[in-house]
Amino acid sequence: MVLRAHGSLPEEPAPLDTLRQFLDSPSLPEGSAVRLRRALFHGAMLDTVADKGLVGAAAGMATGPGRGAREFCAALLELVMRKPLLICVDELQSVDRVSLQYLLHAVVKLDSARLMVAFSQDQGDDYRNPLFSAGMMRLPYFRRQRFGVLSASDSEHVVSSLLGAGVRPSSEWYALTGGNPLLLQALVDDMLAAAVPEGQEGETAPIVGDIFLQAVLFCIQRSGLPAVNLSQGVAVLNGSATVSRLAELLEMAPSAVSRALKALEGTGVVRNLDFRHPRIRAGIREHMGSETCRAMHRRAASLLHREGAPSLQIAQQLLAAQSTDEWWAAPVLQSAAEQALAEDNPRLAVACLDLAYEACRDEGIRAGNRLTASAVMWRLNPAASEQLLEEPLAALHNGVLPSARVGELARLLFSHGRVGEGREVLERSSTTDDPGTRPLLTHVGGSGSWLHATPAAVADPEPAKPEALPGAPPGLLDLAGAEDDEQARITVADHALETLPLADAAFDTVVNALNSLVYADRPDLAAPWCEELMEEAARRRSPGWRALFASKRAEIAFRQGSLTETEEYALLAQNIVPGWDGGAFIGGPLAFQIMAYTAMGRHDAAAQRLSRPVPEALYKSVYGLVYRRARGHHYLATGRPHAALGEFLLAGQLAQRWGVDQPEPLPWRVDAAEAWLRLGEPQRADTLIAKQLALGGLSAPRTRGIAMRLRAAHGDPKDKESLLLFTRSVRELQRCGDRLEMSRALAGLGQVYRKQGQAGRAKSLLASARRIAKECGAEGLCVSISLAFDDRQETVEQAPRDGMAQLLSLRGAEKRPSSGKLSKSEYRVAELAVDGYTNREIASHLFITVSTVEQHLTRIYRKLNIRSRKELPSMLVGRSDIA
Repeated sequence: MVLRAHGSLPEEPAPLDTLRQFLDSPSLPEGSAVRLRRALFHGAMLDTVADKGLVGAAAGMATGPGRGAREFCAALLELVMRKPLLICVDELQSVDRVSLQYLLHAVVKLDSARLMVAFSQDQGDDYRNPLFSAGMMRLPYFRRQRFGVLSASDSEHVVSSLLGAGVRPSSEWYALTGGNPLLLQALVDDMLAAAVPEGQEGETAPIVGDIFLQAVLFCIQRSGLPAVNLSQGVAVLNGSATVSRLAELLEMAPSAVSRALKALEGTGVVRNLDFRHPRIRAGIREHMGSETCRAMHRRAASLLHREGAPSLQIAQQLLAAQSTDEWWAAPVLQSAAEQALAEDNPRLAVACLDLAYEACRDEGIRAGNRLTASAVMWRLNPAASEQLLEEPLAALHNGVLPSARVGELARLLFSHGRVGEGREVLERSSTTDDPGTRPLLTHVGGSGSWLHATPAAVADPEPAKPEALPGAPPGLLDLAGAEDDEQARITVADHALETLPLADAAFDTVVNALNSLVYADRPDLAAPWCEELMEEAARRRSPGWRALFASKRAEIAFRQGSLTETEEYALLAQNIVPGWDGGAFIGGPLAFQIMAYTAMGRHDAAAQRLSRPVPEALYKSVYGLVYRRARGHHYLATGRPHAALGEFLLAGQLAQRWGVDQPEPLPWRVDAAEAWLRLGEPQRADTLIAKQLALGGLSAPRTRGIAMRLRAAHGDPKDKESLLLFTRSVRELQRCGDRLEMSRALAGLGQVYRKQGQAGRAKSLLASARRIAKECGAEGLCVSISLAFDDRQETVEQAPRDGMAQLLSLRGAEKRPSSGKLSKSEYRVAELAVDGYTNREIASHLFITVSTVEQHLTRIYRKLNIRSRKELPSMLVGRSDIA
């Protein structure tokens, strides 16, 4: 006969709670069950009343066996007279003291009967019932057998037998369980619950799921209350636990901590004073409850601070407790933020700064904290970084921002492209004479960068432009100093990228060096550096930096004419940091994506991106300038030259006003010149082109090549000057590596040769131009190049609208219809039709009938020798004021 019982999990189980489990045995005879029940009932009544609950183990044993124990022994004797009896008691460490007293009395008295008693308990738990253990060890037939955990090879065998002989368990199975069979079974159950497909090659790694965590918690719980408390302490100290720290934190004796630690190590849950998997720590903290967990983290923070632990360890405890009650909390958090940033953990650094912000009540110090947090947040999310600047700006206006932080505020505003506000900050500051507070407009991400202000000698006279930014801070002077020596700037920039690390202190210089290569028209050098910086930013867990370099890489690809790569990198820059489009920085990658779609002829896609809401702050930053430029090129390509011209001129005006009128990042003059050509104003176009070319050394080959192509496009194709300009344009564009612009220039040059009667050379140039345009992905341009060399009118009518806008620049040397043929009324109708208005909308706008509009359009088609509205964008050359 077998009677089974097990200890109770509560710390203080009811007296005789364990022995009452014998009554549930189905093999127990009815008569014996009645006698056993009476013995346990009387024993509970008599012994507990006499001893008042048995205050301690020693007291319970000292009273000696009472009537209840003797009746229990008699009931067992009656059972063993019938057949041999086996009593199994599991979880001995959790058995109530009265049950232990009864069991010890029975074992001693029935030593010659057919009785065997088997107990099991966790290792190291003898101290909980010392008198019972001592009494058992005195018996001559007592034997103790210790069972350890499984070895690594045995664990592998167990897993293979449970999952199938073909499974090859990895070493992680043993590392996570320490050989505990219960934990191994739990991992197997998690693996089966995850429905991992069979037949996988190589070693099989475990999956840590809820079943495993439940098994771990059960192992901890059954190890007793000291082990439970110890597991909570280990979870809170998070890798910084020692026996002495745990003893002080949990208010336990060091010897008690060592015993509890031995119990946890025996279960395979703990190793080297830490858990075998991070999810175990998280699961224990979850079961602790929020209030208990925060209170213990507060005690741990104070303990670590008293011991002089590293600031980062203390800060992690403060963050978990969300407590800044101690006077030392704020400086510790500030120091921890610096340490976290040095270890490339900007998220932790921002969290420390945020908690330090809550601990401070001084408005000026709080504003300075937000400045530091903004600089750190640049690594993670440019939009969030920009939003953090609002409080320092308000503090500056209220006069409470420390003067030492003004330069930092201006630099951060510049880095977000908010040039106007950055200038105002410098003007309001009384410390602008200090070189350390005279920041230069530095990295402005995907929208382009201006290393220094445009010299006054080459600036346009109107509108009036404020003084240029003050001199560059240390570290940037070498990059901007050799502006007249292009090769020297390239050499210095390349050296800076090779020697400087991607770190916070050198970040501005690194970005400016990269921009020096980009705007010196050396994309062949800039592209590999940019890709390397993207990888480095990813390794350093800085998605904000990576987004910036991805946006810059999109700009490089566009300047090379690689439209597909431009789209890919622009999308990457927008997707690296989810939800970052609340700041002005989104204008950079968005602009290059739109320009790529426009050059591809995918105008619907470009229009869709333009319809996407953008923050109002975008239009107050330099990112808004390149965004306006992208929108202007879309308008130009879709037959709205007036709208395009407005965007280009406004971008140029803002660039001059902000002192960032640089020809390479923002060649607004050649953009506006192309719009004037579409509007039939070659003189105005030529004025802007002349100013662009007059910039001399400040214009790199790409901008000079575009300007020469536009000047040649409205010249006489039979004139040698047009041939020379197109030839020089091709040479400059080939030098800078912009294949898309070179394709346009080659097509223009071929048109000139064709007009001069050199058909063979023209055909060769046409083939090259078309091939290059196709390689760039500019399908609309391919069609336009073909149509530009076709005299047949019906072929022109077949041109898709995507290619019509580019056709004008290629046919610029061709004789255009005389603008004098159209009356003023016809001009008005034609211009509204070009802008996409319907006949009814034109009639409403001009206060005429729909029939009159139709008559005007018929006369316009006849005078211009065209057949439909589709040809108006490329054939209309006149312009008039619309009432």
